[in-house]
Amino acid sequence: MKISFCREIFYLMVRIAKITWDFVRGLWAMRNIEQPIVTILGGLRVKAEDPYSTQAFDVAKALAQNGFSIITGGGKGIMVAANCGAANACPTKDKCNCKTLGIGLTHINHGFENPCAKVYKANYFFIRKWFLFRYSVGFVFFPGGLGTVDELFELLNLIVFEMTDPQFIILINKNYWKPMIDWYVNTAMKHDFITLAPHEVFIIVDTPQEALESILRNRANRPSHHKQYQ
Repeated sequence: MKISFCREIFYLMVRIAKITWDFVRGLWAMRNIEQPIVTILGGLRVKAEDPYSTQAFDVAKALAQNGFSIITGGGKGIMVAANCGAANACPTKDKCNCKTLGIGLTHINHGFENPCAKVYKANYFFIRKWFLFRYSVGFVFFPGGLGTVDELFELLNLIVFEMTDPQFIILINKNYWKPMIDWYVNTAMKHDFITLAPHEVFIIVDTPQEALESILRNRANRPSHHKQYQ
């Protein structure tokens, strides 16, 4: 069966209209979030009582106290912990006025209500990633699964092709990320599949204090160095 040109053009125009409206809604949601912005990402299955959640709360709170706005994936686990940490540093404790926002998806986390931040829900994965990446000067990755690793490697791909150049990428928990770094260095780089050395892009730490110190140090050394994702 041949592809119907007219039908596909019609579907394409409808899709373009939906995508445009998604961007408009996202930009409206971002209107009160001030620079500098840090994106914090990690596993949605992390429990509230898990040490990772505590660390995400502490990192986000410390960054907010140092003048950073915090955006996350808007869902459970690490993301809500980070939103709550940023909100805790907000004088009004009003999630409509605090400098933190979730960037979620319409078809995941059904029934979940983020108690600490407003959440913009995109209809498309690529739009969600665009908002998570475009305005942020840096990124903090906590342990997570496929979604977290996907976001990390897409960010690395954008750096390789010079489509963005963040001031810092922080990975929290050296033991968790060690197998990935071992593969990165001892397999992918050994075969020349990857040429970007880890020390050129990652800062791997264990504690919120180390993360904050690394972020502030990089911010001081590269105050205006940030190429926005196009």
